[in-house]
Amino acid sequence: MRLIFFCISLLLSFEFSLAASVTQVKGSKVLISIEGIEAASGTEVYVLDNSNKKIGLLAIRQVKGSKAIADLLKGRAVDGAALIVKSPSATKSSGSASSSPSSSDKGFLKKGKNVGGVLVGLAMNSLALTIQNVAGIKEDAVLKDMSFNLKAFYDYDFMPELTIRGAAGLETFSAKGSTKAALCDNGTNCGVSFNYLAFEGSAHYNFLTGKTKAWVGLGYSFLVQMSKASNIPNLSSDSSTNQEILISAGADFWMNAKSFIPVVVEYGTFPGSANVVASSIYVRSGYGLTF
Repeated sequence: MRLIFFCISLLLSFEFSLAASVTQVKGSKVLISIEGIEAASGTEVYVLDNSNKKIGLLAIRQVKGSKAIADLLKGRAVDGAALIVKSPSATKSSGSASSSPSSSDKGFLKKGKNVGGVLVGLAMNSLALTIQNVAGIKEDAVLKDMSFNLKAFYDYDFMPELTIRGAAGLETFSAKGSTKAALCDNGTNCGVSFNYLAFEGSAHYNFLTGKTKAWVGLGYSFLVQMSKASNIPNLSSDSSTNQEILISAGADFWMNAKSFIPVVVEYGTFPGSANVVASSIYVRSGYGLTF
């Protein structure tokens, strides 16, 4: 009986040693063992979790003996994870998992590199400045208000960890408040309102990839003024352009292989002077799809 148990254990150990697996992960480059599968340059393999569900997709770049270097195309790879060849007819499986993607994996395994969509947002604006009337009377004031914005965006994934986003659309800024003295054209009621055509560019670091992609980013927005309204005597608004620095975080929630819901939270600061400080907090959401 002990001999039988020993033989079974030996066979299981031998089978495990021949299973293809992830050896090392470094960014989007993955070193893998290809024992037990027939693989060549260009072969695509799925990465499996402990439940034999597909969590990533690799493309083998170079093979040397029983080792290979692969690129991470979609999802994620972890050290020690088992592998299965994407085309089951070309090789034998390294495990007992089904060769076809489960319904929960199809979303991120088939996503393209180019996506775009629309974002509708709400801005919470703040303007701190020193208001001075024609008589030279001054008063510090903080004006606040909310405004809406609408943009179209386009994303390109240079690699799983880095996405470049371009966006264009309507960006608005409005702020209002009151002063103790009658300093503005409407007495104590002061306010500004600007409508801009915005052209944005930002870089996103994706710290979570897969069916949900989460990221943090840094961007720049060039603003072309389309209309303005202000009753503050000493606030200059002669310039036809403005600019904004954006710090952002967001996530893409994929509904299926072709569409997702983007959610973005941004902090934007406008260049000002010692007497004028303007900023906005944006909450945006919308609809995105693959190209």
